[in-house]
Amino acid sequence: MIFMIFKNFIELNSIVANGFFVNDIISLLKKEDMKIEKKDQQILNDAIKFLRLIQDGFKFLSEEIPVEDLEDSLNAFKIAFEALKNRKPSFKLNELSKILNDCKNELEKLLLEKGKISNQEVSESIKLYDSIRILLLEKAKALLNNDNSPLEI
Repeated sequence: MIFMIFKNFIELNSIVANGFFVNDIISLLKKEDMKIEKKDQQILNDAIKFLRLIQDGFKFLSEEIPVEDLEDSLNAFKIAFEALKNRKPSFKLNELSKILNDCKNELEKLLLEKGKISNQEVSESIKLYDSIRILLLEKAKALLNNDNSPLEI
């Protein structure tokens, strides 16, 4: 019983941490006409790294190509796939590659140009990360609702 409470607490902590990460990305991308600053560059780099993890997980599963950080890649892939599937029930796995490439291109272009953010130019990235945020919120709520015992350690 105590182990389950502790395990749920650790999982909830991980979900919340990922949620803050995703919120930082979404907050940045939704700032219309904002010039990219140095601190924003790190957020964009982290967002691109996450996209690469998702792509690596996809490559490993679809093409059986070995990848670094296999566990992180598979976890990132699972989160992205579930998020997109929740957003659009008719979502197909072969659509994922295009979405990821579009998002990566949007973010890399924004990072390279260091210009002003336009919501239209990062719309696919906003959709993806918004879907991930919704999924993380649902997972956190489910974890809290399924646990009949208080979160005490």
